[in-house]
Amino acid sequence: MADEAAVEKIFAGETGNERMAQLFRLIQQRPIPRDVVEAVAQQKDFMRRIRSDKGRGTRDLLARDGILLLSGQYDSQLIKALDLPPCAGGEFISCRIENEYHARMAAQSGHAVEWPTS
Repeated sequence: MADEAAVEKIFAGETGNERMAQLFRLIQQRPIPRDVVEAVAQQKDFMRRIRSDKGRGTRDLLARDGILLLSGQYDSQLIKALDLPPCAGGEFISCRIENEYHARMAAQSGHAVEWPTS
């Protein structure tokens, strides 16, 4: 569970992307259920916040910070390879890329991420 300060930081974002990016920055290496994603995004097409969106989506914002945003449904092999906790099909998980090997694995799986980060 997130603490009260983290919840305040997450919901301080003015847009769905800002709130989603903060959620996945603050809560890493823990599966996040789809209903939490929906509640944080506060938008009808909440899943759009998760996708890359011409450099403006949550996934794009996090990638610039060296953070991967992965789907339990589509990225289960990469989640396992990165030794992250297993995610169900409707869950998401984020993690900071810590080394070049992980950055290459992410790239081979179709996830561009900044490495090294400054």
